[in-house]
Amino acid sequence: MCYSILMYLHDNYKITATTSFAMIKRIINNADINLILIDEEPTEKLTRMCEELKANHPGLRIVITYVFNNRAGGYENEIRKYIDSIFYKPFNLHDVSDELSKLLD
Repeated sequence: MCYSILMYLHDNYKITATTSFAMIKRIINNADINLILIDEEPTEKLTRMCEELKANHPGLRIVITYVFNNRAGGYENEIRKYIDSIFYKPFNLHDVSDELSKLLD
């Protein structure tokens, strides 16, 4: 996720960033996490990871962001079963912040 988004969200949330799927699981298993924001196009691997995260952490909110394309369409339909929201790039940071506030209330 780009640095500017992290800085924007850092004003209202405790933010940790990683680029590793394995690290996401470690962080969630070892910390009190309410929400995970994943910047990646839906794939089979991401869908399986989100399914596993929701099964093991039912209260965890999962949001993904990516540049929409038709290639991800089938995976997006499947991943929606396990996530709470999707934002398509480019997105309005204010809208993202508002949605995250609603998810965490």
